[in-house]
Amino acid sequence: MDYSLTVYLRQKWQDKRLQFEIFPLEGDHPSEILEMERLNTTLNHRNSSSANSTFNTNSSETASNVVLIDHLELDTRLMDKVWYPDTFFINEREAKFHEVTVPNKLMHIFSNGTVFYSLR
Repeated sequence: MDYSLTVYLRQKWQDKRLQFEIFPLEGDHPSEILEMERLNTTLNHRNSSSANSTFNTNSSETASNVVLIDHLELDTRLMDKVWYPDTFFINEREAKFHEVTVPNKLMHIFSNGTVFYSLR
């Protein structure tokens, strides 16, 4: 009996070697800052009970163009330089990754060393 399925594999782990200090992103990029604030508002609304938000914005009027970055999103070219678990399915007959024009992968590294890795 054969069957097929599409899987979104999401993994999360903590690697203390990847910890970093939260840093400010300053500049005169109002459209990018507004987009980050909109994303922050959306995520805070969605995860209202969660203490961790993706972007922490400085609400002070004197520093309204400063956004604190507490995670990094890695480009697919950099993902292979970060350790990730070698996950496999026992007794699989055939497996392939869904690649359109670029690999279908995502990796976020948070300031506390937490890594979120997703692939299809």
